[in-house]
Amino acid sequence: MANFLDRLWRKDKEEGVDQALEYGAALSFKCCQVEDNLMRLFFACDSRSTANDTELLQYMQQVSLLHRDEKHAVQDEVSLLKVYLRLIQHVADEEVYIEFEELIDNKGLEVPALLLFPLVINAIQYGYNRMAERPVKIKVKTLGESLQLEVSNRANHRLTSQEHTETIDLLKARLTYFYPQGYSLICNSNSATFKATLLIKL
Repeated sequence: MANFLDRLWRKDKEEGVDQALEYGAALSFKCCQVEDNLMRLFFACDSRSTANDTELLQYMQQVSLLHRDEKHAVQDEVSLLKVYLRLIQHVADEEVYIEFEELIDNKGLEVPALLLFPLVINAIQYGYNRMAERPVKIKVKTLGESLQLEVSNRANHRLTSQEHTETIDLLKARLTYFYPQGYSLICNSNSATFKATLLIKL
């Protein structure tokens, strides 16, 4: 009886962990789909143009049609990411400096929708990005059947840890949900720079 109860308890515990992982993955997607920092900056901006309004509506329409479990081309993900960054730069109360590089030689690779957003959102929201000489640096590249994303920013000295944020925690849940054995996420920081490197075997 004791062995049976132990097995039953382990099964319930495993199911609970799986469910928590699924909820975390879903929440990570939703937080990127309706990105509150972008919305807050947008509606607080007095200098935005009609073109900015139109671009945001088109962007929101695009992301609203995505589903958390669907995959799309890496190039489509990068295109959406660029629109997001452009919108941030348009509506931020101060200049936001961004350096973007893409090296995508495998056009056939697909990635879960909005999976590349959290590391970028984390850098924009929690990093210091208001100096031209210290921009947020984003690099997306494919390596055979793998995808690598590097995001670095000047460290925010008012923040205890840019790694241990809700954005990163939820991203880890989504990565584990899709690629339990097929990814690595490494975060490094010093007094000057925070850098996150994500490698996914697609």
